[in-house]
Amino acid sequence: NMLLCPLLTMRLICEERQKRTDQLLLTAPVSLASAVLGKYFAAAAVLLLTILCSNLYTLIIAFYGTVYAGEWFVGYLGFTLQSLSFLALDLLVSCFAKNQITGGFGANFFLWMTDLLASNVSVSWLRDVLNFVSLYDRYEPFLLGQLSYASVLFFISFIIVCLAGAVRVLDARRFG
Repeated sequence: NMLLCPLLTMRLICEERQKRTDQLLLTAPVSLASAVLGKYFAAAAVLLLTILCSNLYTLIIAFYGTVYAGEWFVGYLGFTLQSLSFLALDLLVSCFAKNQITGGFGANFFLWMTDLLASNVSVSWLRDVLNFVSLYDRYEPFLLGQLSYASVLFFISFIIVCLAGAVRVLDARRFG
């Protein structure tokens, strides 16, 4: 998901900016929030389709063995929420980036590695901030088969903040 999301999102806004078709988006008779949500949901549909296709392996395993439905559901829920979070982040980065791919990969890699960075930082408040924003730390309970409501809320909040940021950046570009 860390690698697929930049490929899905970086062409959504960044390429429009390069080809100067972003003026159509900025002057469209729909709100910028609607345009951003439309782009996000289109990319999310492609992402969710790939996640759905990966469940074919689960069906094969279930046919020949045992699949625990609760653990399967929680694992895929966490993976889906983390993927949708990366997608929202990459859409936000796409509003700033001039290069289509590098910005998304860089942002994803940084958020993926924040827990490793936090373990090597000696400043306690910075370590706490890095641990708080780590998408991998938020995903760990799902890997263990535990439904973490705090992580679900974090992922949903992260998505909303990133999408609101994308709307704000485009709004500033429209009038700036």
